[in-house]
Amino acid sequence: PVNPLLYVLGYGCRFVAQGTPADMGQLAAVIEEGIRFPGFAFINVQSPCITYGEEDTQLKALKQKMKTLESVGHDPADRIKAMDLAQHYGIDIYTGVFYRDPAPPPAYGDYVAERHTAMGPVPSRASILDVFRPAE
Repeated sequence: PVNPLLYVLGYGCRFVAQGTPADMGQLAAVIEEGIRFPGFAFINVQSPCITYGEEDTQLKALKQKMKTLESVGHDPADRIKAMDLAQHYGIDIYTGVFYRDPAPPPAYGDYVAERHTAMGPVPSRASILDVFRPAE
């Protein structure tokens, strides 16, 4: 099974949260916080299929499995703890902000310069496919 929370945390996403329609107030607050976050924000909405879902995935059962991250004392600035909690995806349904990077976002120009430094010089368009051509 795919664990979207671990994927985005592992790839370095700076804001990761999860909510469910079983708690619309918290879901709305998490979405608003994600919109206001400077930069990319990932919000997983864990929603049961009420038409074809099995009995244990219905909304009432979902509410019983839900735990807010605040109730377990989670600090959203701790990426490692967020990844540990995200490993329980599908077993326990944690809602709230898993990770919020406390550092200010890099300026866009600084970010581009850092990426160019890490990737090296950009090849010309004409030479991009040369790596796939057979050696002569």
